[in-house]
Amino acid sequence: KLHLPKKSSFIDSTIFQGIEIAMSTEEQEYVQDLMTMGQSENLAHAAQILDGILQLTMLGMVPKNLKERSRNEERRHIEIMDVFKKQCPLPARLPKYYMLSSFPSRKPCIQFEDDLWDGSIVDAFSRMSVTNKRNLQGIQNIMKGANVSKFQPKLRVRITSVKGQAGKVGLQKGDIITHLNGEIFQGSANDIQEYISRLYESDNGSSKFQIVVNADDATAKALKLRSERCEMIMQEAKRNIQ
Repeated sequence: KLHLPKKSSFIDSTIFQGIEIAMSTEEQEYVQDLMTMGQSENLAHAAQILDGILQLTMLGMVPKNLKERSRNEERRHIEIMDVFKKQCPLPARLPKYYMLSSFPSRKPCIQFEDDLWDGSIVDAFSRMSVTNKRNLQGIQNIMKGANVSKFQPKLRVRITSVKGQAGKVGLQKGDIITHLNGEIFQGSANDIQEYISRLYESDNGSSKFQIVVNADDATAKALKLRSERCEMIMQEAKRNIQ
């Protein structure tokens, strides 16, 4: 079931990863709310919307929200955003949607492995097993005072290497497979590899498949917790940089 978002009063442009210049204010509000409600199915929906906007942008769509700033305004904006990102870091794994051509098992452009998630929210801030120490203070800002209980540990599938088309579209080592062809993926690394191989063998690689990565419970909860603190942190950054 898709939970419909509520309108936000504060827009955090960092979650759009540069695509915000091609989004209207209404689009930003809608997608931000999808991404910060704490629901993994909403993350998958947001990932597909953002990919659609990105594809239109690559076709030459004129940005809607590109604001002109003076040199001093631009300098101050960069300084504020630098402080904000350090104090309120994004999860290391953000939800992304991709459409890929099938490939043979003898020449895989993606390799997968089974992985056990420990149920922690902090897991979202690291691509592999060790949290990025540069973001520790910011992560503490996000988690501080939050009433957070761990999820049940569960198996998942992690990407261990990418090359060829997978690397070109933006897939990365450490991404977590969460959806396959619009459905929640609950299989193993072997299951997804066998599916892709069968798809390739059925028509010699002309078929495509869709995946969403990182639309998981850890990332959903981390983005929700972060959203509850980011407006205050942004206001502090603005006050401290004159």
